[in-house]
Amino acid sequence: MIPLTPDGDSKSKWEDQAKEIVSLDREYLLANLDDLLVWLMDINWPGSRRIADYLVGVGNPLIPHIKKVLASDDSGWIYFVIDRIISNWSEELVFEIKQELIDISKEFDYEGNFINALAILKKKNQISEHFFSEQIKEAKLKIESKEFFNAESKNGLLDDLHSLKDI
Repeated sequence: MIPLTPDGDSKSKWEDQAKEIVSLDREYLLANLDDLLVWLMDINWPGSRRIADYLVGVGNPLIPHIKKVLASDDSGWIYFVIDRIISNWSEELVFEIKQELIDISKEFDYEGNFINALAILKKKNQISEHFFSEQIKEAKLKIESKEFFNAESKNGLLDDLHSLKDI
């Protein structure tokens, strides 16, 4: 059987591996969702976008596995899961992880997950306008109070935060 996680050092074959994986029996894949989510640890890996597209359509069975990722300390992985899966879900599915997204939206991270979580909560009608406005104010204060390696990173987060007002 083909490995369900990216196969070792053979990155050149990962795109083909991903094609094979998404063609496997759905029940088998549903029993191994944690393995499939490993592909989203870096969306730049060959095959990871194909796996992400597949996972978007899984729906409810994926929710407990997504919750595990959101509870992890891997901010890059969280970023890709939010960006590639959760942002493409329906309001009903996002509602199932609403509290996890609220928790993320309240905590600063250098990846900008707090901004992305807040954006999804707003776009998917999960929070009030008042909560949204308050979180934007708090996020701005958090960004301005943090030390950054360079001004470009800080300004990028502030720009992303500012763009939320257009939602």
